[in-house]
Order: sequence, then C-alpha cells, then structure tokens
Amino acid sequence: MISRLLLCAAVFSVTALAADNAARIARLALLWQERRSILRWALVGCGVFIVVAFLLPVRYTSTTQLMPPDQAGGLAATLATLSKSGGGGASDLGMMGSELLGMRTTSDLFVGVLKSRTVEDDLINKFDLRKVYRDRHIEAARKDLRRRMNVESERKSGIVTLEISDRDPQRAAAMA
Repeated sequence: MISRLLLCAAVFSVTALAADNAARIARLALLWQERRSILRWALVGCGVFIVVAFLLPVRYTSTTQLMPPDQAGGLAATLATLSKSGGGGASDLGMMGSELLGMRTTSDLFVGVLKSRTVEDDLINKFDLRKVYRDRHIEAARKDLRRRMNVESERKSGIVTLEISDRDPQRAAAMA
C-alpha cells in the first residue's frame, strides 16, 4: 500500500515537472518569436533616453563653507560651554537649554542673513537674474533663486554651507 502511494506521488511529481518544463519552453519559444520586436522597442527606448539626456539643461553647483566666529557671552557662553563639554548628558543639557531660552548660535545668524531678502535682492540685481531666469517681477526671481540656493548650518561644528546651482559655472561660483 505504501509503495503504491509512493509510486503515485512520483508519477504526479514527474507529470508536474513535465508540465512546468512545457510551460517554460512555451514562454521561451514566444520570446524567441518576438525577439525582433523586443530588440526594436529596447533600441527605441535607448534612443528616447539619449535624446532626453541631451535636452536636459546642465546645472553647475558651487559650494561655499563659512566658519562663523563664536561670540557667545554671558549665559549663552555658559550654555555653549556645557554643550561643548564631554559627556552625553551635559552636552544634551546645554543644547536643550540654549534652544529653550531661544538663543541662537552665530551660524544660525549667518544662515538668516544669507536667506534674507536684502541678500537675495542684491544677488538678483548684481547678476541681473531677472533676465537670466526670464522673470518680469523681482518676486518671481526671488522664488527662482530660492529654488537654486541651499543654505544649511551644521549643528555640531557650526559650519554654514551655501550651495548655488546655475547653468553657467562662472556665475554659480561668483554668486556663492
């Protein structure tokens, strides 16, 4: 009885494997028949991607890093000392204390100045960015400049990073 069950299971598994192999062979035959169509569509796709790659404008990014001076005084100096001293708890306490009291670092001040409307207007007028961006109004030029400009402050080191992207590499470097 057990041998008959084993024989039936073996026959069933061989039949299932034969059906799987037949399905695989049928799929491979279909791929082989459609090989020219598949190749044609692959070449058309590569051609479209090459055309798109050449039509996209080239952007150059200029990066400038600033190390603002550390001029903390009074309670701010004490909190800065706590945040710079060794030990995880003391540094966390100093950072939380300065944030809760609303005190900012000098790098935050530099970030605020670089993102200010005055600096944006100066860049727009100095490099004639309304003409470059094809904007009629200065507000539209400011929006375009904000999209191309990134100003960040690193919390631990205080280094301010300014990145400006433009189509002209010399203009991007001069703006940064």
